[in-house]
Amino acid sequence: MTKSDLNILFIAINYRPEWTKEKTLIFFPLGLCNVASETKRAGYSFDILDLNVTPKTDEELKDFLRNKRYDVIAVAGLTHSYGIIKNIVRIAKEAHPDTSFVIGDAAASSIPELLLEKAGADIAVIGEGRYTFVDLLRAIENGDGFDSIEGIAYLKDGKTFHTPVRTPAAMDSYELPIWDIFEAEEYICSATNYENMRLDDNAYVHKMRPLPIHSSKGCPFRCTFCENNYFHKANPWRYHSPQYLVSVIKAMKERHGINYLYFWDDLTFFTPEQSEPLLQAIIDADLGVRFSAIARVGLLKKGRERLAEMLRDAGCAILNYSLESASPDILKVMNKHITAEQFAVQKRMLDRVGIASGINIVLGYPQETEKTIDETFKLLYDVDGFPSVGYILPIPNTPIFDYAVEKGLIGDIEEYVLNMGERQFLKMNMTGMTDERFQQVVHEHLRKIRDKMGLKIDDEHLICGTVLDKED
Repeated sequence: MTKSDLNILFIAINYRPEWTKEKTLIFFPLGLCNVASETKRAGYSFDILDLNVTPKTDEELKDFLRNKRYDVIAVAGLTHSYGIIKNIVRIAKEAHPDTSFVIGDAAASSIPELLLEKAGADIAVIGEGRYTFVDLLRAIENGDGFDSIEGIAYLKDGKTFHTPVRTPAAMDSYELPIWDIFEAEEYICSATNYENMRLDDNAYVHKMRPLPIHSSKGCPFRCTFCENNYFHKANPWRYHSPQYLVSVIKAMKERHGINYLYFWDDLTFFTPEQSEPLLQAIIDADLGVRFSAIARVGLLKKGRERLAEMLRDAGCAILNYSLESASPDILKVMNKHITAEQFAVQKRMLDRVGIASGINIVLGYPQETEKTIDETFKLLYDVDGFPSVGYILPIPNTPIFDYAVEKGLIGDIEEYVLNMGERQFLKMNMTGMTDERFQQVVHEHLRKIRDKMGLKIDDEHLICGTVLDKED
């Protein structure tokens, strides 16, 4: 078999089929684009099926897959998308049983056994996938085995077999994504619907042309609910040089006319020593873009006022960071290494320089009570911080997941993952409160903060702020 004989398909899945480009902002599949870009540079041709841009029913997907036999199908997805992935694998295998199905992204690293032993996938790519996938294609092309390919899991004698972890390449060695592999303009133009998002009163979201960018990979911390607990060996924290990132941003502007960046990182800005050179490079390049990025509580504190000003001058519109809880006891079991006081200082510093705060909280640890919820929301009320609320959603291979299994809250793991949903839905209650009371307390606090801040959010969208149906 040669490169020209190998039929390859990349599928970008739609996590929320009701969220279409006509209704709201859809998010560019940057990770899959990186893998497809490297595949193209290696000399392989392939097809793209983008279910974000062109959604399909199961019957339409069956018809699509029957029309052409694919040797390899690649899908990337998060853990909670397991049910979507399993369904796509089923449909594809019914059409062509011999197709090799390759799964990447967080799902492949957190639940490889489920994907291989239950869902019918053939290979799970653990960690960075762009070079691993090309190695897999070469092995399939040459009829070789997979034992020598680092960073994968596959079935061997009916059981999941892991090859050694692949050492990630140097960050600045990565070539630019070929954004046009996917219909980049469809994603960019969907931002005209962003006025229906929670931040509808902020001027910077209007006439926005956004695309995502990675400035770093991984995270140096190990919060007990986070996927980094299992992912960090294959995905250690590392980051691009300022010069590299400026060159990427310039290319994004030249090729796609973008004026807004999403830094899709676990951690964009960590310390002043790491942050200031990047911010200064963006300022000096006068790029004319605004951005949202990720930081930790504690980045900004007394004596770091200049860093806040640099964030503003570089174009930071939103800095996202997580309080999670104001309860010292819960922060300790989360392994957060932050304090409520540090959070308040950072929020007020950002307010002073005109940068919006994207605040995340996680509710529902076993130690959670009405008192700890009151602590968290009192702090948010005092600093005018309307949060993105997430109920605890134990992810396989994290300490909080192990706790839930030990306490009998999770029995059949596949059944749990199939139904785990997303963080804005209360799927597992580990507190002593009833579900009804737990959610009632949360909504009461959110209404108080909304009313104090004068936000235009109806009760239905206090937790999930996206409005899908436009008002006339």
